[in-house]
Amino acid sequence: KQQMKIRTGWQKNRRQEMEDTIGVPAKDMSLQTFTGDVIYYLLINDGFESAIGISTMLQQNTNYGYNYIIPDFTSNTNGVFTTIKKNLKTSTLNAGIRFDRRNMNWNTLIKQGDTIFNGNNRNFNAITGSIGMTHSFNQHLSIKFNAGRGFRAPSAPELTSNGVHDGTFRYEIGNQNLKAETSLQIDLGMEYEANFISVSVAAFINKVNDFIYFSQENNEQISVGQKSYPVFRYKKGNALLKGGEMSIDFHPVTNVHFQNSFSMVLGDNKSNGTPLPFIPPIKTTHELRYDFNMGKEAKNHLLYFTIGADYIFTQRRIDTDFETITNGYLLLKSTAGLDLKYHGQTIEIFIAVTNLTNTTYYNNLSRYKSIGVNGMGKNFTFGFHLPLSFEKQN
Repeated sequence: KQQMKIRTGWQKNRRQEMEDTIGVPAKDMSLQTFTGDVIYYLLINDGFESAIGISTMLQQNTNYGYNYIIPDFTSNTNGVFTTIKKNLKTSTLNAGIRFDRRNMNWNTLIKQGDTIFNGNNRNFNAITGSIGMTHSFNQHLSIKFNAGRGFRAPSAPELTSNGVHDGTFRYEIGNQNLKAETSLQIDLGMEYEANFISVSVAAFINKVNDFIYFSQENNEQISVGQKSYPVFRYKKGNALLKGGEMSIDFHPVTNVHFQNSFSMVLGDNKSNGTPLPFIPPIKTTHELRYDFNMGKEAKNHLLYFTIGADYIFTQRRIDTDFETITNGYLLLKSTAGLDLKYHGQTIEIFIAVTNLTNTTYYNNLSRYKSIGVNGMGKNFTFGFHLPLSFEKQN
């Protein structure tokens, strides 16, 4: 069996930020993105499946405002890849290899005699690949393994930024000498499912060369107009990321589910021996759900109620040059919903509440933490999902 798929896409993102003059954007950027993929699938004998493809992405950014944070630029990314998969009786083996090339070009900008951006042209190339397997010991227990080499070229802001980023309240400065990130990651996972319990455990370790991040040193500040902003510069360093997640779902009876999860990420900057900045803290989530019996006449419909809690631990592993410890907090939540079956489709209606107790807290990853803005308080969400088409039933 052979099959070819072609996918194309185009999008335009117009970003405008106002300052003092109402109706006149200070920053006005238009980013156009075109993407395209061609993938050829081939089913070979003896359980082998293969695919080969090419992908492309073209981006063009144009400034129309009088203040800038990144220059006009074009980015062209092309890749070619192939994958192969082998299905065995109790196992699946897969492997893939890919080559990518990205070209980025941006223009020099001089404003009132000051050089805002120095033009440049950069190329980034990489060969990446991965191998993996899954194995089922029986209908209840299975394991997964994957090892791969990754690649990420620096983005336009990381290379070229030079200006106030109003959304983060920082003055950001890019680094034209950044290299592409390359990584080697290993993932292990296990899943167990029985009548009354489901368990999944996963762990990973990822070594990243030339890891890109930004930070503030020596409380560096810069004045723009009548305001002072902290200066954050993009840097590179070798990093080690490791962590894991676990989920357990108890369902002692059909109508009751008790879902629990745990996640953890540790990041270390091996170039200077400090923790990586902007790493999420340990988090656990817990949710108890009850599905109500709707009776025989409404057996295809579902009425449910949930109550749960998210606990975020204190984050003490920080970059002490500019980060501060973020205290842990507990957020309670609840949902009530109704799923209605109609002509093979599901109409969903629900109301959800987060942070039931209106707890005051700071999100460790929030860009507003540094200016003293708390995380979101009690929040109500009303939802209604209606499919646009229904299947005709005979």
